[in-house]
Amino acid sequence: MKTREQIYGQEATSILRDITMYRALTEEQLLRLYPGKRGKVQNLLSYLTKQGRIWHIDGLYCAAPECAEDVDKGLLASVWVLADFIDRVEFHSVGDFPA
Repeated sequence: MKTREQIYGQEATSILRDITMYRALTEEQLLRLYPGKRGKVQNLLSYLTKQGRIWHIDGLYCAAPECAEDVDKGLLASVWVLADFIDRVEFHSVGDFPA
């Protein structure tokens, strides 16, 4: 029998990385960044929120409670573009010169 860590470990780490890197993401953005894992992602978001590792404020999942007040609209829009091409992405990161 697999443990929660074995089932969700990789996805949880990736979700935390994405939320921390982008500072605030909508649930739909997170679901689209992990195609085919809708149920897992929704369960993990709920679990991580209950643990206090992320915050759900005004429809955004944030790395810290104050992140919802200072949302970078341009960065949020760029994640939508990334989500549109996620099936062709090998790695993504925030930076001055996105690649």
